[in-house]
Amino acid sequence: MVEADRSLSHSANFLLQLNGSKPSSTAERALDIALILHADHELNASTFAARVTAATLSDMHSAITSAIGALKGPLHGGANEAVFRILDVIARQNPIPSSMSANAGGEEKSSWLRPSRVSTEDRGRLICA
Repeated sequence: MVEADRSLSHSANFLLQLNGSKPSSTAERALDIALILHADHELNASTFAARVTAATLSDMHSAITSAIGALKGPLHGGANEAVFRILDVIARQNPIPSSMSANAGGEEKSSWLRPSRVSTEDRGRLICA
């Protein structure tokens, strides 16, 4: 077990305990952005599914199962998987394909972006920063 380092941020500590070594500033910033984006997402589909199930006075196991089921959908948890596929492509190719760099600003639709995210909203600007 890796002990937390109180001098590090929450993100850096998570990565330290996950990987066993102090993370780079890039990895720390990437996780910070991911956590901000998830917090900014407000009431997502999985939370909604869990709350609706719990509100029917069903058991907690069913509520959690409902949430996990919602996460499996390609319009919810699948979005995170798409990001990892994109990052894998970026890591393998240099320079970044023009189709990706053009879409990062929201200029055109792409098969790897959900239509609801094809804009330069605040979350998009954070990712592109």
